Amino acid sequence: MMIVSVRERYWGKLTRHHILGLFCYSGKSPSSLKMHLSFNRFQFPHDQSFLIQWLVAEEWPFHVNHRLTPEKVSAMISGGTFDGSNHQSFWIDAQFEGRHHERIGMIRLIDIDDIGDGDPLFDIRIQSRYRGQGIGRQAVAWLTKYFFENWPELKRISGATRSDNRGMRRTFITNGYIKEGHFRQDWPGSDGFDHDSVLFTILRGDWQKKEITPLNWNDEIS
Repeated sequence: MMIVSVRERYWGKLTRHHILGLFCYSGKSPSSLKMHLSFNRFQFPHDQSFLIQWLVAEEWPFHVNHRLTPEKVSAMISGGTFDGSNHQSFWIDAQFEGRHHERIGMIRLIDIDDIGDGDPLFDIRIQSRYRGQGIGRQAVAWLTKYFFENWPELKRISGATRSDNRGMRRTFITNGYIKEGHFRQDWPGSDGFDHDSVLFTILRGDWQKKEITPLNWNDEIS
């Protein structure tokens, strides 16, 4: 999920470290809610109107642009932000037991053409009323498997989030990612402050073997 060069991203000015942290775990919903998740590719132009409504209806507190307008989302769609040769997007669809089907989140894969040169980028967003229910954990597990199975040349996946996004940090760790970096005052927030960010990574070999290669944090030369 990381590219070595510094670039402008569609959500605002994002550096290589500003790629995840892309959903939060605020606003609890009933933990007893049972659902089955599936991940389904966006279908344009059919999904366009719904996507605009879906993104505009929510606040995204851990994104640089925590509020999106219909005009902004329309421009993003026209610019190929969500689909095309270099991007893929998927709905996180939930089928509730004895109830209805609902689109509760989305995953966006970014700069697919660059996968051979480094780590892929991705963005995950979950509706506020379903945050804190383990959906992010399942989404990252699916995403990790999707990347490694579809791009055999990919050796590692990295994701960054704001240091105060405790839910996202737990999600990475639960999926076998380990902390590789901590960047001070690196993530501009909608509150006007620059927050610390943390970087987590998983290696293909660790994912295949279901193990974690330890990282030595105390190797500085005095």
